[in-house]
Amino acid sequence: MYLKCCPITAISCLQSQGPCILKYINIRMNRRYTIFRDNRTSGKTDLRQAQLVMLKILRVVDDICRRHGIHYWLDGGTALGAFRHKGFIPWDDDLDISMLREDYIKFLSIARKALPGNLFLQVIKEDIDYYIYWTKIRDKYSTKEEPEYSKARFHKGIYIDIFPCDFYPQKNLLGGLEKLIAKIFQYRCKNLYSGMGLLETIYLGGGKILCFFVPYRIEKWVFNIFRRCLMNRGSTIGYGIGIPFRRRYEYEEIFPLRQALFEGYLFPVPNMIEQYLSDLYGDFRKLPDVLDRKPHSTKIMPTRPCSHKEVLHWN
Repeated sequence: MYLKCCPITAISCLQSQGPCILKYINIRMNRRYTIFRDNRTSGKTDLRQAQLVMLKILRVVDDICRRHGIHYWLDGGTALGAFRHKGFIPWDDDLDISMLREDYIKFLSIARKALPGNLFLQVIKEDIDYYIYWTKIRDKYSTKEEPEYSKARFHKGIYIDIFPCDFYPQKNLLGGLEKLIAKIFQYRCKNLYSGMGLLETIYLGGGKILCFFVPYRIEKWVFNIFRRCLMNRGSTIGYGIGIPFRRRYEYEEIFPLRQALFEGYLFPVPNMIEQYLSDLYGDFRKLPDVLDRKPHSTKIMPTRPCSHKEVLHWN
């Protein structure tokens, strides 16, 4: 569709017909992603159906990133699954990817318009009770219940995690303090659940008390100070400010990215993936004990939506 007119006329046309043009673009984008067939019901178990939902979300994200020159990589257990199983770890019910901060910001700005209507972009403070410093892209047809968030009111569809990464000094006590504070503030949207260990229960209780007296605007101010003191002051790559997981990798360990097979498709993974997995898991080739092979969630319903207002109904 082209506007064959002078610039002034074109501006006037956009002002009067802007909503219609945006609706047209959104329809075209939704049609684009119908090529990624939703085959969730072909899975024989709820877990496998959830994995197929996550795979489709990943393919949509991958398409957006490839078309817009955004670099990302399979992270954590997803990278381990790609290396060891050529797909999901059989008992895994989550999918993680990471990208550098510049790519993360660019992705969010594009994803707000480019994601199809069956996906929900979950960003900190843009969804009720969501105080998590990384983004989730959720499926609107489904529900994934996690015990630590059972009382939170945010969207609970099946999702993939997208972690922003920053550059840090290699060794810095301030960085350790930031992650300690992040571990405390993560309890702002978590709740007590059965099966929680004594130590974690104590941490949660203390974190809840602190979060009660420290509003989110103060928390945000604290992390902004850490950003000014830590970000872009070294060559070591780690999870962004506010994320309570302390992981550090040398630039050469991640870049240049390479391709690996995951569920029959090629996706980016860290360059030195064996070193990366060894740093993360130790002897990553060894399977865990049978009793430890279990998903994180308590209930997965691939074709039943959660109670959030932004949902769709299957069939």
